Order: sequence, then structure tokens, then C-alpha cells
Amino acid sequence: MRTVICAAVAAFLLAGCAGTPPPPPSAAIQSDADAYYLIQVLPPDAAISIAQGRMEGGTFVLDGTVFVTQSFHGSPVDGFILAKAPAGSLQGIRIVRMTGSPWADIYTTCQGEATTLVFGTAPGKVTYGGVARYALNGQRVYPSYGSNIEAARALLQSHYPQLVDKLVMGTIQHVPAKGC
Repeated sequence: MRTVICAAVAAFLLAGCAGTPPPPPSAAIQSDADAYYLIQVLPPDAAISIAQGRMEGGTFVLDGTVFVTQSFHGSPVDGFILAKAPAGSLQGIRIVRMTGSPWADIYTTCQGEATTLVFGTAPGKVTYGGVARYALNGQRVYPSYGSNIEAARALLQSHYPQLVDKLVMGTIQHVPAKGC
């Protein structure tokens, strides 16, 4: 029952919101208090929610409850998500919904043996958090994770050239989550 309620809330949160807009092309890092993260999300119709949390015993524990403040929610632009987050924070993907299929399950990273992509944000930098791929097989969503920092660098060069020299490789983890 709890799973059904969480899935319903997740659907409401992802479907009912317009999403987090990307930073303006003039986005810049003014000080170490500023931090951005950049992840590649495939396919582009994967709407995701990213929230702050902490590691406890090898598990990513989301701060708060289902009503946690998200650093990002929505779909990628040109295959990437660039979002602002507190410097030095730990961020993780918490919910994925395939918008191209009304029948697809919502992938919540807190169910069963699911894992999520987790990465920290570096003060004064754009932290690269890797690639999150989601494949739809029937109604099930299956994640896989990887890395392609050169694609991230190319996106910054074409969309945010003032941030290219701030790009750093993040510490990327694939771990179970709780607190969704």
C-alpha cells in the first residue's frame, strides 16, 4: 500500500509541475558558494527528480520526506540537466517517469533492489555527475549508469561557454536509496 501511495505522489509531483527551467545562457559561478551539477539523461523523455541527501551505511538517504525540496525536476534539455545546488551537497536521482509512455511504471529509487545515481557538488564548480540511461521494457523502467565527460564538456562549450573551465569530474556512486 505504501508503494502505491508513494507512486501516486511521485506521479503527481512529476506530472503536475512544469519542471525546473535550465539556467540562463549567462549562468556563471561568482564564488565558492555557487555550485552547479551536470548529468546526461537518456532518453530525453525521461522526467526525473533530483534531491539532496546523505550517505548512511552505503545507502543514499534523502533529506526530508516525499515533499522534500528538489534541486531539479523535469526533463533534460539537449540530453542534459544543468542545475544549481548547494555547494558541497550530495545529490541523487529519486524518481524517473518515462513521459513518452502513459503506461510505463514510475521508477522510484527506493523500491526493492533499485539503485540510484548519487554525486556531490563541488564549491565554485560545475560537477559532472555521469550518464543516467533509462530503458523501457514493456511497462518496466530499467536504469544503467555510465560516464562521458567529453559530451558534457561539449554541451557546456555550446550552451554555457563561461562554465567550461569550471567543469570537474564528480565522485559518482550507484547505491540503494531510502526516504523517497
